[in-house]
Amino acid sequence: MSRPASDAASPEVVCLTRVIGAPPGEVYLAFLDAGRVRQWFSPEGFCVLEADIDPRPGGRYHVAITSGRGARGRVDCLITHLVPGEVIVMTWSWTAEGPVPADIPQDGSALTIALREAGPGTAELTLVHDRPSGAPGQGPDGIAAWWDEVLARLAACFPAAPAPGAPG
Repeated sequence: MSRPASDAASPEVVCLTRVIGAPPGEVYLAFLDAGRVRQWFSPEGFCVLEADIDPRPGGRYHVAITSGRGARGRVDCLITHLVPGEVIVMTWSWTAEGPVPADIPQDGSALTIALREAGPGTAELTLVHDRPSGAPGQGPDGIAAWWDEVLARLAACFPAAPAPGAPG
């Protein structure tokens, strides 16, 4: 289950917070396991063609996506910091394969995923995309919308969290 907890976008930073119906360690693994990434790391109408992830500081993070209409692109990252079950930090570079609008730079930015327990069997995920040029969408609002769709697909990979007071 995913719900907006707080969202902010500025020219320099996109920040999204979601509650996901899985423990923080499971959500952490969903970002670092290529098989799991293939299940959720694309917005509606797109699918993951390939995912190649070396889950260690200094490791590469590569995901290629495509749409049914032939649009293609890839994310190429370098993992810079990991705290198991809590934090993932990486560089971020989006490259569209095909014509790219002039107002979407192809340079790099930074991505931080922070996780904490939000209750039994749930994680609060905070995503901070710093200097988000080069990511899908046009400007921070488009990038925020892209991440919103992708995080909704991530949340759908996990069962809903138990209701407060419900047997676990």
